[in-house]
Amino acid sequence: MVAFQEALRLDPRNAAAHNYLGIAAARAGKLAEAVEHLAEAVRLKPQDVEAHYNFGGALMMGGNTDGAVAQWSEALRLDPDYAPARKAMNAALRRGKTPSHNRTTRP
Repeated sequence: MVAFQEALRLDPRNAAAHNYLGIAAARAGKLAEAVEHLAEAVRLKPQDVEAHYNFGGALMMGGNTDGAVAQWSEALRLDPDYAPARKAMNAALRRGKTPSHNRTTRP
């Protein structure tokens, strides 16, 4: 983790360092820090499928299902064969965690 912190000190626009620090923060239960790093990784490198997947995971851990599904959807738009994003999204949808903009109400 120290190496990635040093990488950011040298180059604050290092998307890979933000991605890995976000993963480490999420694993340590520091969700706000994880979301901050992962959001920056996606902003700096929007074509990074794994960053979108990781960002979605951190958002899901924090209870932001809509945000998580949006990130996983973007990962799948970039790479329709990216199995981890498909698996995560399918699991969320099976648990009834559908995005609010896709929910239908029944009378």
